[in-house]
Amino acid sequence: MLRMKTLCVALLLIALPAAGARFKYVGKKVTVLIPDGIELTPEKFMAFPVLTSTFESDGQGGVRFAGVDPASRIPRLRECTASGPAVPRKKPDQSRLEVICPGEGIWHLFTPTSDLKAAEALVDQFVVAGPPDSPAAQALLEKAVARVMAPLFAKELASVPEERRSGLVAALRKVGAGGVEPLAYRDALYLSVSLGPHGNVFNTIQMNRTQRVARVTTEQLIPALREIERGLAGTEAIQGVALEVEIAYKNFLKPDNAEAGLDRLEILVPRAELAKLADDEITSQQLVNASVVRLNGNRIEVDLSQQ
Repeated sequence: MLRMKTLCVALLLIALPAAGARFKYVGKKVTVLIPDGIELTPEKFMAFPVLTSTFESDGQGGVRFAGVDPASRIPRLRECTASGPAVPRKKPDQSRLEVICPGEGIWHLFTPTSDLKAAEALVDQFVVAGPPDSPAAQALLEKAVARVMAPLFAKELASVPEERRSGLVAALRKVGAGGVEPLAYRDALYLSVSLGPHGNVFNTIQMNRTQRVARVTTEQLIPALREIERGLAGTEAIQGVALEVEIAYKNFLKPDNAEAGLDRLEILVPRAELAKLADDEITSQQLVNASVVRLNGNRIEVDLSQQ
């Protein structure tokens, strides 16, 4: 009996590497580039709730997720754990990649192929081993940003030289842009940049709305405007920059009450004012005063001292 158990264990140990060889990732820490806003369907997997979506080639060397146009969305870097791709028993005509990101649940992402090599080639377009600051992750992000910028450079910025394009792409990567598109505002061409959600959820006990807006403007919007203005150096076609960020808030002592939500903050800044800020001719407050600031679609005044 002991010999039989030993033989079974030995056979199991021999089989494990062979089974594991089917997977590109097996519980590895990875950086995942998935655009916000993909359509995720709640499902059950074993006893665990999961969110599912599908992905496929976008024809531009990247992937298209359900509900997301890859030509207008820049994915943010997520540090997650990934396993797969693998062919699931219940869906033998597909491959599944399991992604677990802190605070975002379990994702099961399916690609419509059971060819694991083909599935791996698609996974390689948005998953890379290592942390977000690794060269591999940054290179993958640069490719994603370049794909999003391609339509803009083909139209409004077609005359911009290649070296200046790369400077703008680098600036957009640095500020964490989630979407970029042209915007016609008051007969001028603006570069509209979505920064997605702010990194903090603000405690309403400590900061009211006026204070939250002032803090985000000072700590995120002003530095991002400076960086984008540097990236736009020599690009005269763009006459202004519009930034948008989402600000989440809630009462941390009573998280289940109605005192929670999301504010959408926008700022539209003429390039002429940005140039003055870059040359230290005006203060950040003067820049904000010369700009259009909207909160949830309504124009507001912002006092940067109220933080």
